[in-house]
Amino acid sequence: LGALPRLILALPPLPLDANLRAQAEERRDQLLRSATLLQWTVVDLGRVAGDPEQANRVAEGVYARYPVGPAQQRMREALKQVVER
Repeated sequence: LGALPRLILALPPLPLDANLRAQAEERRDQLLRSATLLQWTVVDLGRVAGDPEQANRVAEGVYARYPVGPAQQRMREALKQVVER
């Protein structure tokens, strides 16, 4: 067919838990290096979601393990824009 698939990496956001953050940063760096080497399109969902304390906040003093609300919507929109290009 002569067409190559378009490969997209959705780089995951950082966790709120400090004890998991170092491992997550290392994993994100490895993923980014590999994707760049292979010329994939990269969407940094951590940058899009913003600070984990704000992005994961459900209510005063209550946090989810993943971005919620407006942060989750921003991540969806970023992915949608990349896929629709």
